[in-house]
Amino acid sequence: MQSKAFGAATTWRGLDASDAMLELARAKLPGVELVRGRAEELPYEAAQLDYLSNNFAFHHFEDKSRALDEVRRVLAPGARVRMANIDPWRMQKWWGYQFFPEGWLEDEKRFWTTDLLAYELEQRDFQVHVQVAYDSGPMSIAEVWAEAERRDASQLAILSDAQYRRGFERVSRMREVDPGQCVRSELAIVTISAELSS
Repeated sequence: MQSKAFGAATTWRGLDASDAMLELARAKLPGVELVRGRAEELPYEAAQLDYLSNNFAFHHFEDKSRALDEVRRVLAPGARVRMANIDPWRMQKWWGYQFFPEGWLEDEKRFWTTDLLAYELEQRDFQVHVQVAYDSGPMSIAEVWAEAERRDASQLAILSDAQYRRGFERVSRMREVDPGQCVRSELAIVTISAELSS
């Protein structure tokens, strides 16, 4: 954990729009300043932060351009930003899209392409480095069923109950026929590291 690794030499702050997520974070990070807020209106002074991390959340932001403007505003010259997320366009055979195709249609609207995100950061004076980790392989239908039943991936959580039920019934039927059968799935995680010009 970063706050433990750097100790008192670093002041850590955290922000989330969800009270529930903040409560979970407070239990793990006592003593860290955690506040409720939105990325489009960061509650920090200009040029105040030296590092900003955003993991698996950018697609949830309603106004992505404004959020990036805010990132640019609060970072000091030479500061760094790290953003990690899935890349839907590199993983169209992910099990979630196979059984819940409406999730793919929603992600086409919610996600920016990696090229667009890198471009928008460069337009805000960042030097950008992109790294992609890709994995593809078999996944048992029993594993798919367990993942789908949790419904904690946002692609499933945002579906209507009827859409979710249709996909879950497809998974359940395959599991009933042969719980040992496998489907091929893929996953692509993109990490963007960017440094603000001094």
